[in-house]
Order: sequence, then C-alpha cells, then structure tokens
Amino acid sequence: MSGNWRNRRWRNKRRPLWRVRRRRSRWWPTLKLLLPPLVAFGVILGYLGNDMGWDKARDAISFTPVKPVGSQLHRVIDGDTVEATIPGYGRERIRLSSIDAPERNQPYGNQSTQCLRELLRQGSLSVKPKKTDKYGRLVADLYVGDDRVDVAMVERGCAWWYSRYAPASVVLAKAHYTAKFEKRGLWAGSNPIKPEQWRRR
Repeated sequence: MSGNWRNRRWRNKRRPLWRVRRRRSRWWPTLKLLLPPLVAFGVILGYLGNDMGWDKARDAISFTPVKPVGSQLHRVIDGDTVEATIPGYGRERIRLSSIDAPERNQPYGNQSTQCLRELLRQGSLSVKPKKTDKYGRLVADLYVGDDRVDVAMVERGCAWWYSRYAPASVVLAKAHYTAKFEKRGLWAGSNPIKPEQWRRR
C-alpha cells in the first residue's frame, strides 16, 4: 500500500536530505508565541540598564512596590523642582513626576514656587524615585507625611496635571478639573498658558 508507513519511510530514505519531511516539535508553536515578548523584555531591560544603571533598573522592574524614602530638603528651585538628599542616592535635583509648574519668568511662576515651599513645610519629606531624565534630574513622587505633593499642587491650582506622563491618574485628573472649574490659583487668570507652550516661545 502506498500509504503504508514503511513505504513512506523508504521514500524518505531515497530523497535528498533537504527534501526529507521532518516532524515538527510540539514545543515550536508555544515557543513562537513566547519569543517576541521575551525579546522585547530583553531590549527594554538593556535600555533601562544603560539609562538608569543596573541597580535602579532592577528596582524599576521589581514586583515589590518601591516605598517612599525619608529625605532632607535643601531648597525649592521652582514649582516642580527641588533639591534634596536621599539615602542611597545622595544630593539630587528632583523633578516632580506628574506635574508641570509655571516657569519662574511666566505669570504665576513665583506663586507656584511659594506654594511648593509652603506644602513642604507642613511635615517631613519622603521621596519615591522613578527614573533619571535627559537633564540628569531624578524624576520622583514627593510625599509630606502620607500626602502626595503633586496632587496637592494641582488641587490648589499651583501646577498643571502633566497628562502626557501620568495619563491614567484619576486622582490628578480630578484635582486638575476641580481647580480649573473653581478657578483656583493659576486658573484665576484670563488665559493661562501651559508651561511647555511657554518654553517653546
């Protein structure tokens, strides 16, 4: 019989090596599904390792939540940047991760800086580092006690919600639109300009 397994085996012996039909591994379909995510993960890990340093990259991809670290404040530079000493990092210039405050030469810039100073005087400062930006600043969340400083700044109308970098933050979105509706802080002006637009001028 032509369909007999012995005939098929004989035909395979007679064929050149490159035409012999080989049985596919049963693991190949699973491997094909897992290969792209593994390659992407390796590329991301390599990028983080070069950009942040391997110790910080390991913390960034860790499944254990990073806790805020008690830190010593040195000065407030503007409405979204401070200088502080953080255990394990040293003295760092810190950029608040989820807000964008008016520049110092922009309308409401000085008031925004003063607003941040007042908030940081209300208790001990804790810092939750995230990454280092292209200017060498540490991007982080700041806490006074259990309260997030960025949320408080947006609630008071002292800064904009930086939706490009925190698009999924419901708390910041609510604070932003509440401050805008009630015309708090910078929203009391007739036509407030986003800091990123001001910097392009």
